[in-house]
Amino acid sequence: MACVLIALTFSSPDPEGLAGFWAGLLGQDVTIERGALSLVALPEMGFGLRFVPDAGEKWGPNQMHPDLKPTSIHEQVSAVHRAVELGARHLDVGQGPD
Repeated sequence: MACVLIALTFSSPDPEGLAGFWAGLLGQDVTIERGALSLVALPEMGFGLRFVPDAGEKWGPNQMHPDLKPTSIHEQVSAVHRAVELGARHLDVGQGPD
């Protein structure tokens, strides 16, 4: 029997803020599912996102880095602009403009 990924859960000291960021970026509404702030699984994603409180001290960089795939260069520019408006910051990872 195969397993199916139904959701990724993010622990955060500010789950409301993090859920709001991803909802804004993905164009979704935040819901409550199984007691957690959630973004429902869209057919093109295949799984949902959940956000739960974590009062622990952050000890290093985020351990997960979701990659997004815009459908065109225009959509990529728009998504980056939207992410920055929602509070994201540019990160220099040594990539060129290509």
